[in-house]
Amino acid sequence: MLIEDATVLLGTGARIGNADIMFSNGMIDAVGVDLDVSIDGLVRIDGTSLWVTPGLIDVHSHLGNYPAPSIDSTADGNEMTAPNTAHVWAEHSVWPQDPPP
Repeated sequence: MLIEDATVLLGTGARIGNADIMFSNGMIDAVGVDLDVSIDGLVRIDGTSLWVTPGLIDVHSHLGNYPAPSIDSTADGNEMTAPNTAHVWAEHSVWPQDPPP
């Protein structure tokens, strides 16, 4: 598989515009601009206006999850009942009318 012309963010903080990313067997084989790839049956994905990152990005905010004034029962900023809580969504507990702290 080849993703073409995407914006790639590297784990170092560097950014590559119009980059191609070549995958085979579930692994990244190459990253670069204008990779010369000619493989029969290659799946090509147009990455124009897409961003590729080295992992998940946590867009982090406590606004609306820790009300002011606050008591323990209204603090919805963390879910501490399991080691993996990917199923928990903070927006289920956000109260937009809450004043910022």
